[in-house]
Parts: sequence; C-alpha cells; structure tokens
Amino acid sequence: MKRAMTMLLFLVASPILAQDAKPLEAGCARGRAIDCFKLGVRYQRGHGVLPNPTKAVLLFDSACALGDPKACVNAATMYNRGAGIKPNVSRAMTLYKQVCTDGKGAGRSAGCNGLATMYLQGKAVPRDLAKAARLYRQACNAGNDSACVNLGAQLERGLGVGRDKAAAELLYGSACARNHAKGCEALSHMSK
Repeated sequence: MKRAMTMLLFLVASPILAQDAKPLEAGCARGRAIDCFKLGVRYQRGHGVLPNPTKAVLLFDSACALGDPKACVNAATMYNRGAGIKPNVSRAMTLYKQVCTDGKGAGRSAGCNGLATMYLQGKAVPRDLAKAARLYRQACNAGNDSACVNLGAQLERGLGVGRDKAAAELLYGSACARNHAKGCEALSHMSK
C-alpha cells in the first residue's frame, strides 16, 4: 500500500517537477553548457524527471562540446562504467584525455584522475603504472582528493613507483583532513 501511494504521488507530481526542467531544456537548446550539464544531472539522478541514462550522457556530451569540463568527466565516467548505457571505453578515454590536457579547475583534475585509473587498469590502453602515478600526482597537486588516495595506494604498494609508505600516509592524511572517506579509511588501515 505504501509503495502504491509513493508511486501515485510520483506520477501526480512528475508533470509539475518536469516543468522545472523546461528552462534548462530551453537554455541547453540555446547552447548554454551549464543548462545542458544541469539537465544531464537531473536525468542521471532522476531529479524532477524520470531517470534516463541515455539522455543524461547525450546532454553531458553536448555540454562537453560547449566547453564544460565537468560534463566531459561525467560523460566519460558513464561511458567507462556503462552506467545505464552501453560501455564505450574508447570514448571515455578520449574525453578524459581531452579534459586532462585542455580542461580547467576541478574538471581537469577529475579528468586526469579518470585517465590515470584507465592506465592503472589497462582499460582502452596498455597498462602503464608509472603513467598512472604521474597523472594521479598531477590531479592530486590540483586538489583532487580521490587522486591523492589513488596515488597513495600506488606508493603504499610500490605500483609503478618506489614503495613509500610515509608518503602514502601523508596523502591519505591530507585527503582525510578534507573529509574524504576513502582517505580516512586508508589512513586507518595503515595505522593497524
């Protein structure tokens, strides 16, 4: 009964919520990257619209083409993981590389982090642990906590870089200090 009521409420509210997306649709149609990005997030998460990963990735691709690096990273991540869409690792690689090379700010560091992970895993490229570490370091130096944790893991295990547990602990600690859960988890694991 409770589930039926929730569905009924969603169906009644959906047309109203979808109206909130109209200005974003109009802005995206006029070539506003931020509106395409925001609309893509809505379709990705199902905020105010029914979830539609295919539409989300197309909107992220559009925003990316209009110069939004965060949209490029979102599209690349969806292509890489096959998040509700058919995986396309070569497209993911292209987008991550584009943003890592030409992007700005947090989008650039997230692109380098994604690209590093592809090199670490050998996805769409030959596995290259040293290159992964260089890209993680670049992203970490730009403030990407996930990249700091990933570089820390490589340093802790000596994967593609010299083993350096003290440096790994520092990277985990700095990420943890900025409330990055995986950084805190890795730091806690090291102290055991």
